[in-house]
Amino acid sequence: MTEVLHPDHLQPGDMVGPWRVVERLGVGGSARVFKVERVGLFYSLKIALRPVSPEEEEPGAEEAAMRMAREAAALLTCSPHANLVRVHAVDCWPHPGNGYPFIVTDLVEGDDWHVWRWRTNPHAAKLVDVYSEVVRTVGTLHEHGAYHRDVKAENLLIRREDEHVFLIDFGNVRMPGTFARTLGLPPGVFHLLPPELLEYTRSGVWKQGIPFEGGVPADLYA
Repeated sequence: MTEVLHPDHLQPGDMVGPWRVVERLGVGGSARVFKVERVGLFYSLKIALRPVSPEEEEPGAEEAAMRMAREAAALLTCSPHANLVRVHAVDCWPHPGNGYPFIVTDLVEGDDWHVWRWRTNPHAAKLVDVYSEVVRTVGTLHEHGAYHRDVKAENLLIRREDEHVFLIDFGNVRMPGTFARTLGLPPGVFHLLPPELLEYTRSGVWKQGIPFEGGVPADLYA
């Protein structure tokens, strides 16, 4: 097809570059996730809702592109890793300078942590095994100077075929030498935000443009 669609209008059979849309997998605040196919193989494609533009007419478009770049950088920095998906493409559709940023990764068909627990009712030892894999994966990220900053049940994906766990969604990751905007309340689920945030918000330093760092304690608390 030649028509350029907003990501919310993509349907099965539509093409995003060489990637054929199979079905929608997820809906986020700034992106959509699709199962896509290329030469008979299946992948996951995450595409931003706002296109980049040389004129920067789209509010938030630059931040969306940066989020995709940081997500790819974090995954590539720790690749290969058994509990992280591999990156296959980072691009903009339909044009590099005027399109929707997207990232293509391995497709993991499974359930998030809560759904998996409800569906399989795993015993305590299995829960500890899976949880330990997540902790070790977060530790590897920290060794490379990367902080996930959105560790939660919905971002732990348990593959159905073998119950192997993957840590996903690096849209809020902070990488060495990069600035990830976190003024005021940082992204994430409120009850998983660390106690250090209380002092940060109470002090009002965020009004001075000083970001909340989070880092290792925030990931481990979550």
